[in-house]
Amino acid sequence: MNRITLVGNATKNPEVRTTASGKRIAHFVVASDRGRGSDATDFLDVEVWGELAEQAAALRKGAFIRITGSVRTGSYESSDGSKRKTFVVNATTIKRYEHAKAAI
Repeated sequence: MNRITLVGNATKNPEVRTTASGKRIAHFVVASDRGRGSDATDFLDVEVWGELAEQAAALRKGAFIRITGSVRTGSYESSDGSKRKTFVVNATTIKRYEHAKAAI
C-alpha cells in the first residue's frame, strides 16, 4: 500500500493551473520536520487534483497543514546527462490547522 501522511508548513502559495483537458491542478511544497530528536526538515513537492485543487488554492505560505495521499516517483535526465529521481506526493486530503498561540 502506497500511503503517506505529512504534517508541516506550505513554503509558498500554491500554483494552480488548468490542464488541456480542463482538470485543475495545484502544486506547492511542504516543509516537514522529521521529528524524534532530529533537527532535519524535508521539503516535499505536493500535487492536488480536481476539486481539492480549488481548496488548496486558498492555502497561503506558512499555512500549517496535514496532507494524506500517495507517493509518485519518476526520473529524468538532467542537462549535464546525469539521471535524477523525482518524488511527488499526490494529496487526497488536506486539513489546515491554526497555529497554537504561545502561552503568556
